[in-house]
Amino acid sequence: MNKVTQKVNEYLSKGLKVIPLTKNNDGKGCIVKGWQTKIFTADNFTENHNVGINIGLSNLVDIDLDSKNAEIFGSKFLNPNTMIFGVKPHKGLILKTHFLYKNSNNLKYLKREYPDKSTIAELRVEGNTVCPPSIAKSKLCKNDWVERVSIREDGPIATDQDLLKKFNKLCAASALRYLLEKRNSNNIPFVKLASCLLKYTDWDQKERWWFVEAIVSTLPKFNWRDIEYKLKSIENNHSKENTKSSGYKAFAEEVSVSSSYAKDLFSWIGKVNSDEEKKDTKKIVDFFSNRMLGYEFKMEIKREFLINPIIPKEGLGILAGRPKSMKSFLTLDLAYSVQNQESNFLNQGLIDHGDVLLLALEDNKDSMALRIQGMKYADKIHPTTFVDFNCPLLTQGLEESLSEWCSKVSNPRFVIIDTFQKIKPLSGQGQGKANAYEIDYYYLGKLKDLAHKHKLFILYVHHLKQASMDYSWDRIMGSTGHQGVPDAMYMLDRDEVGNRATLKGRGRNFKDFSFDLEWNSQELKYSYSGDSYVIKTEFHKKKIYLAMKSLAEDNRHSVKPKDVCSTLNLVTQKEKSNISKNMQRMKDKSELNQGEKYGEYKLACDLSQIDKDGNLIPKKVPF
Repeated sequence: MNKVTQKVNEYLSKGLKVIPLTKNNDGKGCIVKGWQTKIFTADNFTENHNVGINIGLSNLVDIDLDSKNAEIFGSKFLNPNTMIFGVKPHKGLILKTHFLYKNSNNLKYLKREYPDKSTIAELRVEGNTVCPPSIAKSKLCKNDWVERVSIREDGPIATDQDLLKKFNKLCAASALRYLLEKRNSNNIPFVKLASCLLKYTDWDQKERWWFVEAIVSTLPKFNWRDIEYKLKSIENNHSKENTKSSGYKAFAEEVSVSSSYAKDLFSWIGKVNSDEEKKDTKKIVDFFSNRMLGYEFKMEIKREFLINPIIPKEGLGILAGRPKSMKSFLTLDLAYSVQNQESNFLNQGLIDHGDVLLLALEDNKDSMALRIQGMKYADKIHPTTFVDFNCPLLTQGLEESLSEWCSKVSNPRFVIIDTFQKIKPLSGQGQGKANAYEIDYYYLGKLKDLAHKHKLFILYVHHLKQASMDYSWDRIMGSTGHQGVPDAMYMLDRDEVGNRATLKGRGRNFKDFSFDLEWNSQELKYSYSGDSYVIKTEFHKKKIYLAMKSLAEDNRHSVKPKDVCSTLNLVTQKEKSNISKNMQRMKDKSELNQGEKYGEYKLACDLSQIDKDGNLIPKKVPF
C-alpha cells in the first residue's frame, strides 16, 4: 500500500470525505465532475494524486490563514485541540495554515481583508482543503510548491461555539499588526486603539489588555510596559464623567487608513454606532507651561532644500500659471530631475534626489507617453505616474492613498498634483456654510499636514486670473487661502507672443527669486536664460545713470529719486518705487554717493565714465 492510499484510509477512518486532486496547475484541483457531492474511496487514489478533504461533505469549518500575520495570531486566538495542517517551506519553520473544526453552528463563508484588499484569512465551509502528503502551491509562501504537513491529527476534531468570535479577533489583530508594523515607536496608536476597544467591544479589562499585549508582543519596536501604563490611564479616565474617548475616525487618521476601513475593522469585534459623529469639545492649554524655552531659541536649525535654493525639502507649494503656459511640462521636468541622479533643474543647485509621485490628472496614458518621448525621458527612471483615472479626493481617500505610496517606495521625497481642482471635493463638500477662503484653507491645510507627516514636499498646480493686479500674487485664482497656507509660491508667466517666460518664487524659508526662461520647442522644456532680478536691476541702473548724467550736465548734481523719474518720464507709482529702491541699493554698494541733503544722491563717478547707453566705463588707472 503506497503512502497516499494509507493516508486516505486514515482520513476515512475519522469519518472525513476525501477528494483525489491532480498534481497539475496549482495542485489543488479535481478533474472529476461533480466532486462536490461525490463520495470517493481509497481505490480512487494513486501515488500520482494529491489528497484533499471535502469541507462541505465532512461538515467542517476550515480556518484558512492566508497571510503571515494571520499565521502568527492563529496559535494565539484559536483552540489548538483540533486537526491542524501546515506547510513546510524549503527554508524556515513549518507554518500552521489550516485549523479544522466541526461546523456545529451552521456557519457561512467569510473572508477578511487588509486595506490593500489582500486576504487576511478565510472561514471556509465548502470546497476542499489540500492535506498531507500533498505538495501544492501556497499563497503564504509566495505561491511556491510546498509540502503539506500534519501538525495535529490525534484526537477528535473540536467543536467550538465561539469560533466566529475567535476568527474575527485573529483577523482584527492581523489587520492592526499590518497597520502598526510600519509605524515608529510612538505609542499614540495604541492609546487610540485602547479607547476604541473600550468604546466598541463588550470585553472586560482583562480581555482588552490581553488582546493589545498579544499584538505588542509581535512588534519588537514597542514596549509593553510603556503601553500598559498608557492603558491604565485610558481605563481610569474612561470611568470619569463627561470624558470623551477616541473613536474609529481618530484611530484611522493616526494610522493613515480610511475611516471606513477602521469602522469595519472594529465592527468585526464589536458594535460601531453608524451615526457616530465628531463633536466639538472644549480644549484648554497651559500656554505658560508649554512655552518655548530659552535654549530652543538658540538651537542651530539647518535649512534643507529639495532643490537648493528655490524649493524647500518639506512643506506645501503652489505653482500657478495661465492655461497653456507649459506648467505641466515644467513639472514633468522637475519630477524627472528629482527622480534621476545627476540631473539638473534650470541651472540651480544641488537636488535631494528621491522617489516622486506624479498625479497628472489632466492627462491620459497616450498624451503622457508622447510628452515623455518628446522630452527624451523615455529611458530615464520614471516617477510613479498616475494618469487618467478618477483620483481620490481630499478627505475621501487621497490621504490614505498617498500614505500607501509612501510605504511602498524606498525614499518618498516629492509629490506633484496637477491640478488642485482635481482633488478638491466639489464646492467644499461637507463644509456647510463656510466661505471660499475657509474651504480653501481647510483642504490646503490637509495637504500641508500630509507633507509634514511624511516629511516630503507637495507641489500642486493651479491657475492665474486673466486680470492684472497691483500685487502680482493676487493673480492666483481663488481665495487668498492659496497664498496663506502654502510654504512656497511659484508663478509661471509666459509672454503672449514668443518663447520667453518668467518663473518667480516666494516662500517662508528662502529668498524671493525671479528667473527668465526660454521655451525649447525641440526638447519640450524650459531652459534658464538669466536671473530676472539681476537683469531688471541692471536695466534700471543704466536708466538712473543716464538720467543723473543729464541732470548733472544742467548743473544739478544732488538729486532726489523724483527728479530722476521726471527726467525719465515715469508716472506710475510702481515705476517710481522701483527707481527709489534701486537708487538706495546703488548707494549701499557705493555706486552712488550721499547727496547734499537727506534723500538726495550724487554720482560716484565722472560724467565721462557713463557712455551713451548708461554703461559705466571703468576709470583708467595711470601708470
